[in-house]
Amino acid sequence: MDSHLDSNDPLMGAWRDSFLLALALTGLTLRVAVESFLGVAMSRLRVLGTLYGGGELSQADLQRILEVDGATITRQVKQLEAEGLALRRADPKDNRFTLVALTDAGRETLEA
Repeated sequence: MDSHLDSNDPLMGAWRDSFLLALALTGLTLRVAVESFLGVAMSRLRVLGTLYGGGELSQADLQRILEVDGATITRQVKQLEAEGLALRRADPKDNRFTLVALTDAGRETLEA
């Protein structure tokens, strides 16, 4: 292998590390800019978008799809419900599960 492509080369390692750092900082900057422009946090936007595309889903499904812990999804859904953007109800087939759906206001907020 050429020395300039060797991943053990300190120069290559420094370049890779600085590139990854720059990429991470760029991602963070973009996220902050998008959140500022839209006026909504990306985490909330992900929940709204998932419900918009998936219709009514259980909180367990939201947790799995978004790869977050149960407490996080519960907190986010409760906040969305308090703001009138989502509705929660017990699953009629199994009341151990809570179903979540967007309200008309939630759909309008996402579309705007």
